[in-house]
Amino acid sequence: MQPYTLLCEDSKMESPRSLYGCFSLGPLSAGQSLTIGNALRRTLLAELPGFAISAVEIDGVAHEYSTLQGVRDSILDILLNLKEIVLTSPDFYLKNQPEAHFLLESDQSPGVELGPWQSPLIGYLQARGPGIVRAADLKLPLGIQCVDPEQYITTLSEDGLLNMKFQVELGKGYRYASSNLKDWSGADTTALSRISNDRSCLLLDTVFMPVLKVNYTVEQVSSKTLRQATELLKLELWTNGSIHPRQALYQGLNHLAFLFQDLQKLKMLTNPLI
Repeated sequence: MQPYTLLCEDSKMESPRSLYGCFSLGPLSAGQSLTIGNALRRTLLAELPGFAISAVEIDGVAHEYSTLQGVRDSILDILLNLKEIVLTSPDFYLKNQPEAHFLLESDQSPGVELGPWQSPLIGYLQARGPGIVRAADLKLPLGIQCVDPEQYITTLSEDGLLNMKFQVELGKGYRYASSNLKDWSGADTTALSRISNDRSCLLLDTVFMPVLKVNYTVEQVSSKTLRQATELLKLELWTNGSIHPRQALYQGLNHLAFLFQDLQKLKMLTNPLI
């Protein structure tokens, strides 16, 4: 059997929040490209972890429809701008990625070392006008970085003042705001008012996915050595800049490998009456 090869055909930065990579994997037998392509695409889009802002507290703000004196944008617009901020952590992605899925386990796995990202991290923003507030002005938790420091948050006039406290979490996929029921220490709560009596917590719909889009095609390649037609899987993927496409692809392959290794350990249960 001819060994598999993975080739990076193209890699470029379209913008600070869009990294592109094109890869080819093969040779594969007939039908294998569709199997691997479907599984890998769903894994890249749904299973890779990422960082995002999930909750915000703003001084003088009770709800998202409030306004602040000296702040040009509404609170709702500010929340939408915070939702689009792309965060990353070099320390996290330098870890042994085949083991990285353990960092996202819940309390159902006692004894598993979850690492420093098991609880939400806290960041701050203190800005005074006049001027434009950008992502570079955020005081992020230790080990967390902003992919694009020029991302716009709001504009302050001379009497504008913006003080906020926000929560950064590690997660997978997409999560609705109603699911972000955690206090600043990471403990689950049934009411967000437990965070503080004199403050209101504003929740965000959270997008953790570092991979934005994945396309794949199957090409037929003739093989003289195998005397049969083989397939080549071509994969294109775009990330939000928090991770390189090549690194995302390796994480996806590792995730699938560990998943099927666990499935190999299954024992078939037989009915003694059959």
